Amino acid sequence: MPASSRSSALPYTPSAPPAGEDITRAVWDEFFLIAQGLANQGNPVSLAIRASEPISVGATVVYDRLFDQGLSYDWQQPGGTVNPATGIWTCPEEGLYQISNTVKVPPFPTPADKAYTLHVRVTRDPITGGPEIIDTFEDVGTDTHILTLTGFLMIPLFQGDQLALDAGVTHETKTGTTTVEASLFILRVGSRK
Repeated sequence: MPASSRSSALPYTPSAPPAGEDITRAVWDEFFLIAQGLANQGNPVSLAIRASEPISVGATVVYDRLFDQGLSYDWQQPGGTVNPATGIWTCPEEGLYQISNTVKVPPFPTPADKAYTLHVRVTRDPITGGPEIIDTFEDVGTDTHILTLTGFLMIPLFQGDQLALDAGVTHETKTGTTTVEASLFILRVGSRK
């Protein structure tokens, strides 16, 4: 397979052969670099988390942070990229990232057969500037049915950039809180190299 058809470059550059040294050490060093490069490809930056948490319901959108309570980890490579107290994910390595999230809202506890809308926004706080909303998603239905919203995006990120997801539910006539089930999947799919 030609190198140009791979989705990410192999992060390996051979070093110069040693001058006047034992060649065995140089070969060992090269094998170590190859193994390190292959290990990075076999375990890309990735995250799979779930949360069950309450969010507010009202006539206007009031956003609540997702993944800052009731968090469970299915997968995290490397560890420690999500702050469970704030729900913020910090990018550990520059690259192109595929981000997918799903949020489910149950029927309203006391339905009135009225419009029920789920709003989700994705905010990026880049290491080089201030926060910006990079995408918003919305699902509309009636309060007697489950709302399910799936958002997907591809975005280049730098090491240190931060992402956060917020959700809010609006209802035509009712207010209160509801518990949503949310999941977030992040995968580094490419690099600039």
